[in-house]
Amino acid sequence: RLHSPAIVGSRKSLIHQGFSGECLKEALAPVNFFDKKSDLILMASIEEFDLEDEQRLFHILEERLYRFPEWARQHGVLFLYSQLKSSLEFALRMCRRDYKYASAMYNLRRNRIQFLLPYYLRADFLHPPELAMIIDRDRGYHLIKTVIPIDEAYGNSLVLSNIASWLQTNS
Repeated sequence: RLHSPAIVGSRKSLIHQGFSGECLKEALAPVNFFDKKSDLILMASIEEFDLEDEQRLFHILEERLYRFPEWARQHGVLFLYSQLKSSLEFALRMCRRDYKYASAMYNLRRNRIQFLLPYYLRADFLHPPELAMIIDRDRGYHLIKTVIPIDEAYGNSLVLSNIASWLQTNS
């Protein structure tokens, strides 16, 4: 059993560490998370989002309300929805100017690429975002799957892509 990651010089040393000779006959293939680099770029317009999905909005704004700062919770669901839509519109405009604004992430459970975008709860967009939106594609539409804390978004973005500028300012 290996206690820390290391580069192993020979198969013999792996067998001494408990690996079977049979499993060592097969070479490990590189892991591929995407087919083409364009899979890592979010190119969408606000019209491609289903912002009327009540079930999804309930999940984001009420079931995940505990993820929001206390001061934002006190403003109510209509405020949170308004800021969600404003943040999405702003982020999509930024993506048209700089494709790296949306940070690609790999969802292991769904075996697919999703995107992280900032969710600003303050209207001026000058402060760092309080949360991140996870963007997914489903049947020709994009949708906001959920919202997560920035530190979690930072960790999720490390697998596939460079860290987006809005994530760097928070971590």
